[in-house]
Amino acid sequence: WRTLSIEEDILQSVFLQLDCESLKSIEQTCQVFRKFIQRTLTWKKKFEADNPGYCDDSMDKNFKALIKRCINSSKGLHLKYKQIVLQLSNLEQNVMKGYNSKEKVNFPKVVGPNGDEFMIRTMN
Repeated sequence: WRTLSIEEDILQSVFLQLDCESLKSIEQTCQVFRKFIQRTLTWKKKFEADNPGYCDDSMDKNFKALIKRCINSSKGLHLKYKQIVLQLSNLEQNVMKGYNSKEKVNFPKVVGPNGDEFMIRTMN
């Protein structure tokens, strides 16, 4: 660790090249890495590197507002960005695997023509 801690920027750049699941695993391997990731705001930097449109205002305004709401609802800067990066990664994987639909679906098609109140409540 002493050798790695001398050149923290090298370790930081290696961590930023990892995918989200690998970074999460590295963070869980030992307390030294966890403290390093927290202290250097690695998750925040990972978010900024993966989402440049968020920082330069080229991202869709509704999507940006949704991300801001998620960031503001969490406690602790480290956990805020870790959670949002992992959620965005999961969303991206679902889109790539086709676990989504870009079609608009009307309400009766989802709950049936006589969708009852119970069904509507369970969807919330």
